[in-house]
Amino acid sequence: EALDGGQLACALAMLSGGVARTELLHRRPGEPSRSPADLWVRLKQALGNGFVGAGTPPEAEALDGLIPGHAYAVLQLLQEHGEQLVLLRDPWGHASWSGRWRFGCEAWADNPHLTAKARAEFSGEGDGFFWMALDDFRKRFAMLYDCRVLTT
Repeated sequence: EALDGGQLACALAMLSGGVARTELLHRRPGEPSRSPADLWVRLKQALGNGFVGAGTPPEAEALDGLIPGHAYAVLQLLQEHGEQLVLLRDPWGHASWSGRWRFGCEAWADNPHLTAKARAEFSGEGDGFFWMALDDFRKRFAMLYDCRVLTT
């Protein structure tokens, strides 16, 4: 109850003792502020340093199953044969992505090499976990939250 709503970056900093940062991912609605290559590097760097989350815009309409104004955990990245995928989780455990690379999508059958690697990295399905292409991530998420965990 105490963490119902609020700012994800602040919550991560308070829970971990780390340093939090929030970044707008769009200059204007539908206009990403980072190139795919730049965002990929940023996500890799943030995941390597601590915790990462992403938020959907509150006024969004076409989110393909994502909840408007909601934060998702960014858990992992997967790059194989030109495809760049992001593993996310809805902390409520029930909202899920209905676009390309969702569980059961034909893209998995069309890319067996990627399917094998994704299963080796993460084999779970449901409970709010889903894969999404980086390009879809750029279009649908408006905020990036990360918390660098300090080690001594």
